[in-house]
Amino acid sequence: MEIHEEGACSACISTLFLFLNHYHEELSRYRLEDGKVRIVVGKNKNRIQEEAIRIGNCALESKGRGISVRGCPPVCSQILNKLLGK
Repeated sequence: MEIHEEGACSACISTLFLFLNHYHEELSRYRLEDGKVRIVVGKNKNRIQEEAIRIGNCALESKGRGISVRGCPPVCSQILNKLLGK
């Protein structure tokens, strides 16, 4: 797991950790070639341009490939539904 959380607020961090605690097994299908799951949350100064799961409105400002979950903060069910394609 590779988490980029620079500039993230406590609400998004809390949501992310709650999600990971309950649904981490859902992320195995999102492993990249290097074996990691990359997650971006917060107002990262060094925007991650690679494929990642972007969580929260601030993280959506980075223009990379992957999955984007809107919300300020999104709730766990929103993240799960987006990952499951719902």
